[in-house]
Amino acid sequence: FARSPTKRWWPLLLEKGYAAFYHGFGALAGGNVAECLHDLTGMPVRAITIANTTNPKAEKISEAEWKRLSMGLRQKQSAVCAGTIKSFQKMRGGGFGLQPGHAYCVARIVPEHHFLVLVNPVKVGREYCGPLCQGDSKMTAAMKQASGIDERRKDWFAIPFSIFTEHFASLTVCAIRGDDAENLPEGPTSALSGEWQSDEVSLRGGCTSFASFTTNPMFVLSNPQSAPVTVDFVLKQPCQRFAADGTRKISYRPAAVNVMRRLQNTAGSALPPGKVEGVGKAALAKFGAASPFVTSSTYAEVVAAPRYLNQRD
Repeated sequence: FARSPTKRWWPLLLEKGYAAFYHGFGALAGGNVAECLHDLTGMPVRAITIANTTNPKAEKISEAEWKRLSMGLRQKQSAVCAGTIKSFQKMRGGGFGLQPGHAYCVARIVPEHHFLVLVNPVKVGREYCGPLCQGDSKMTAAMKQASGIDERRKDWFAIPFSIFTEHFASLTVCAIRGDDAENLPEGPTSALSGEWQSDEVSLRGGCTSFASFTTNPMFVLSNPQSAPVTVDFVLKQPCQRFAADGTRKISYRPAAVNVMRRLQNTAGSALPPGKVEGVGKAALAKFGAASPFVTSSTYAEVVAAPRYLNQRD
């Protein structure tokens, strides 16, 4: 298997090993890419919902975000997957050969030419036949060079940003440290635990408008430097898949993280444990799943901590 020149066996072997880790394929029912990548790497994994007709409320991926994702791939600091929407029946081109409800690998992002390079890891279904497919005259020599696609590999293909965002529902970004990242500085890590405790029946702990929000576990983040720093936040719950037998539904608690900076502050005062002084707060980020329909044990987000952020903020 390891000597297979086409490498087609690797996804199947990895899937089989992953299922054995969870005591059978039945335990993988209802799983998702983010949870799988976190299990396999132990690294932070964040999911980006793509705004399209199936999810119009999601934020559009900005040009700056495309550039960040592209840099992460080039420096081998990120592994990126993309999942298509569940149905192409009402889509133009009938999906252009893409498979609905299928996960693809993102090999490269080329922001200057507004396209991605995707890989179909298990080679099911038809080949991609949309814009910028192999043989498309609009694929210039410069674009071909930037794509790095070997035309003998039919499972690799370029796809414009516009077609991608129309047919894909999500991007999953896993932080890794590849060969090119060996000389990059590795920041400190901290593991903190906490849980909102209240006698109330209703789930009010996640709403900043209620007084019960102040009973949430709170942790202080400081950045004394003159430049912003990025922080990888990971929200985890005990995994339920070890006990799953494929017949009962996995149910995680609604959970989320609010990263905030106070707008008003009393000079010389620090945040006491479990309390938020003052009402002025600016949200830097919020992530997780606050609804009852939680399908993963882990959520992650990258947050920029402002410069000169001290314990009074």
